Amino acid sequence: MKLERQIFIPTEYDQKIEVKNLWEIYYLTKSYNGKDYYIGKYFGEKRSKPDANYRFETKEQREKYTEQFMAKVRGWVARRNKAKEERKQWKHSYKVGDILYSSWGYDQTNIDFYQITALVGEKMVTIQQIGSKILECTGYESYRVTADTTKKIDEPMTKIAGKYGIKLTSYASANTWGGEPMYKTCYA
Repeated sequence: MKLERQIFIPTEYDQKIEVKNLWEIYYLTKSYNGKDYYIGKYFGEKRSKPDANYRFETKEQREKYTEQFMAKVRGWVARRNKAKEERKQWKHSYKVGDILYSSWGYDQTNIDFYQITALVGEKMVTIQQIGSKILECTGYESYRVTADTTKKIDEPMTKIAGKYGIKLTSYASANTWGGEPMYKTCYA
């Protein structure tokens, strides 16, 4: 069951401040034991629960907190918009033929190699998993391996190229391989 914002909004608020459909602030004045307290409830974007809910001794304290809060909000929105624009402008530098590697594993270090076979638009690439060659044994069940472009594994797949590599699965991503041998181990 999802709680709606209306549950958390005071029914008799003194003032509502709305900031570009991003934030809503509700002011409420309540009396306890003959003393007035000034409450501020701050809701961000589409969230149901308030991001902040404070009781202040004076209106001035509430106003000061609201100014500080909104300065943080403006900074956050500016950073988010800048990052969004950078994501739009970013383009990968992959070329057809580039070799990528993926290092993953829990009790072991697996190394998988991929080769870029096609560029699809500005943000996507088609990759083909390729084999690996063992160059040397460096200890018990540990090896130095390199890519083997003559071996093709599975079918090619189209993936989105991101700023930090190509996400393959929830636990692995691929990055440009520099040509140096990679360290690989077996289970346990």
